[in-house]
Amino acid sequence: MRERRLPILMYHRVQDGLVARHPYFELRTRPELFARQMQFLKDNNYQVISLEEWGNECSSRDETRPQVCITFDDGYFDFYTHALPILAEHGFGAAVFVITGRTGEVRRHGDGQDFLTWREIRELRNARITIGSHTVTHRELRQLTGNEIHNELRQSKATLEDRLGEAIRTFSYPYAFPENDREFAGFFQRLCLAEGYEVGVTTILGTAKPQSNPYMLPRLPVNSHDDMEMFQAKLAGACDWLHSVQLLYKRIKGASAGRLGRDYLSCVPADAMKSMQ
Repeated sequence: MRERRLPILMYHRVQDGLVARHPYFELRTRPELFARQMQFLKDNNYQVISLEEWGNECSSRDETRPQVCITFDDGYFDFYTHALPILAEHGFGAAVFVITGRTGEVRRHGDGQDFLTWREIRELRNARITIGSHTVTHRELRQLTGNEIHNELRQSKATLEDRLGEAIRTFSYPYAFPENDREFAGFFQRLCLAEGYEVGVTTILGTAKPQSNPYMLPRLPVNSHDDMEMFQAKLAGACDWLHSVQLLYKRIKGASAGRLGRDYLSCVPADAMKSMQ
């Protein structure tokens, strides 16, 4: 029997143009290319499922069809203008991970980009779009204190739940996930559990499997450098081997990088620590 796998596609901006110095770091996908990718999923009978459905054994997944999850980080306005109409045309849902500190009733701007407003985010829920947390400030969590990490997870979730009137269960980790730092990874997972998150996605390369840690799910970055052959290869798991290269790079880089002290757990508020026992 073929092993169950879930390609979780990671998008950021659906815009024309290229801005990154290297294809790996490019965050833009041309609208025309995004439309072709969605049409490929449609033509090949992919079932687009949510992150919650992947982890729920009682969900309505059709195990006879290939499955995929579509995610967008940061909550850019171009999701609303460019990606959403294409998703709706194909009957697909997606997950959008919002940086709450960059979201307002009036449009906010940052790094030359426009972000979604609260009104637009509320509209998305009626279009098969699920909303998740992407922290308050989008800082590298491993460089913060325990208190600061806790506030990023708790405050972003609380703000989203207050604004949307629904439980927020998913989280997207900003920047590279330090999977080689087991102490931090364990701390991060316990904190997610304490705050009521059920699923977390990262920038770890690869496809998710039933044995994958639900708080550290790997994803497949997609951008304008991906032709259709590369897109199909990523869906098929042919690029999963790149995770070993990514992990080696992290270990080399991490050997000289700073890290939180071993007492960082003491920085977490007592109520969170109690629920983490």
